[in-house]
Parts: sequence; structure tokens; C-alpha cells
Amino acid sequence: MKCILSTPANASEWRSGLSCSSKGLGIKLIEYINGDWGFFADSFITEDSNKELETVTTRIGVKIYLNKIKRGYFLNGSISSYESTTGEGPIDGFSLGCGYIYDLSDSWFANIETGFLYLGNNNSGFYLAGSCDLSWTSLFKNRRKKREEQLAKTGWSREIINAVMEHKIRVGMTMDQVLESWGNPDSKYTSGNYQIWQYETFYSYSGYYHSYTLYFTNGILNHWDEYESNN
Repeated sequence: MKCILSTPANASEWRSGLSCSSKGLGIKLIEYINGDWGFFADSFITEDSNKELETVTTRIGVKIYLNKIKRGYFLNGSISSYESTTGEGPIDGFSLGCGYIYDLSDSWFANIETGFLYLGNNNSGFYLAGSCDLSWTSLFKNRRKKREEQLAKTGWSREIINAVMEHKIRVGMTMDQVLESWGNPDSKYTSGNYQIWQYETFYSYSGYYHSYTLYFTNGILNHWDEYESNN
């Protein structure tokens, strides 16, 4: 059976992105947002004159959205760590900041931030940063919406469209509808009056095997069998 990828229907959101700042180039590893708050993890690096890695500054923190809609003005605070390839560190500290998030599209956001980073050494001080973030949650939701709009043009019933969107099958589906829902089968063959499709999952390291065998009559799904083994 094919894997199903779904996104939550609540207000939570996952983002990641690339950034640059007065502390170097960086990457937002992950940001999770739930309503008016969220947490994040990012890292910034600097290079020496030979383009070799010189310092790494990592932050793990909490972000508060002042307008409670996951964009606009925000405040953040984090615990931070600094380490240098010259042997300095790791040194722990903290940062406090504020900023603004602009909508570039339904899935892309521009993030402008300033604040103070304390590391107990000469690298403490004010910083200015910017990033371009991708919302994975919005991206998948938009893809789902576009697919549903495409399926609506087929003339299929709402029940069939809902089943396909949820990657389900039901008796009475055509072969095209099953293909849209589960994708191509692992094997096809004919037996008597039936056209048979088989979807298989096998994990060699554990010996787990799972299959669905679908039986079509004149191109219409008649019934299916399920088989599972842990040998």
C-alpha cells in the first residue's frame, strides 16, 4: 500500500529557511508555530579569509507573535552557544530580539530581526538578521487544494473525489480512479474474468510483508483481498 502524507488541520505550522546576519550566513533548521507562539532552532557560521569555517553560533529559542496570526511583529528569546575552530568555546549565552515577518506568498515569508546576543566574550553585541522562510505546512495545503480542483474537473462524484484525496479505495471505482488514489500497482495480471492489481510492501530486515490484491471486472473495482505476514 502506498504511503499517505497528510498535514494537520489546526493552526500549527512548520517553517525553515536560509538567513544572513551580522554574525554570518545561517540556516533556520526548524520553526514550529502554534497560534501566537512558537519555538525555533537556527545556526550561523562565519569564514576566515581563506573561506574556511571559523565560528559557529547556534540558537534555540521561543518566539511570540504580537498579532497572533503567525506574521507581523514578534519578540523572541533564546539560549545560544558559540564555538570557534581556533579553540575558543563552546561558550553559552542568550539572545533577546524583535522583528517583523512579511508575507511573500502563501508559502514564503521574509523575516527581519534585530536584537542583542550575549556570549560573555568579544562576540557579544547587537545583531541584525534577515531570512527567507518556507512554510512546509502551507506548501502541502496548497498542493492539496490544487489537486482537489483538478479532480473536480473530471466529473467524478464527491464521494469518489473525497476517497481519492484521502488515498482510499472503494468498490465501484474505475481503474483511473484507483490510479489517482494509490498510484501504479506493483504488478498486474489477469485471472479468469478478473483484471488483478497487486500493491505490496516488504521490509527485508524484519520480514514484514503486506499486500492488497484488487479485482476488477470490466475496468470496475469489484473487491479486494488483504494479506499480512511477519515471517
